[in-house]
Amino acid sequence: MVRVHAVSRSGILQKLGVDAPDFHVAIAEFERGTVVTFEHAWILPRSQPMVYDFKVELVGSDGAVYVDSSHHGAFELHAGGRLSYGDVLGMTPTSDLRIGGFVAESIAQFADAVLHDRPVLATGEDGVEATRIVDAIKRSAETGQPVDV
Repeated sequence: MVRVHAVSRSGILQKLGVDAPDFHVAIAEFERGTVVTFEHAWILPRSQPMVYDFKVELVGSDGAVYVDSSHHGAFELHAGGRLSYGDVLGMTPTSDLRIGGFVAESIAQFADAVLHDRPVLATGEDGVEATRIVDAIKRSAETGQPVDV
């Protein structure tokens, strides 16, 4: 079970004729004690150098992962007392003969799953569960009450 508490606000986009909330912020409390904070905004200040701001931070007692693809902060993995970097910028030359990155790799992984009967990284059930959590965020923000998933 996941309990979701969320808030959102509207106004800026509505003034522009877009029927969508300006942002959502949610806290999800998972059954085994994990707590996740989600922030999602369709609005950024005009001074923002990118049209998007994509960041992920996963922090735990044994390690952390930091992703900041919008500011070329790339990817940091802190695990086992070591720091390593990876590519998350989409399509990055990995040699003079090959292009890599998470976009190409995700396509290759899916093709391997289909062509060679290998497991997929995310299943349809994973997608349904993610959609249920997004729906709970929306319902919690609308009602002002926590929603259990």
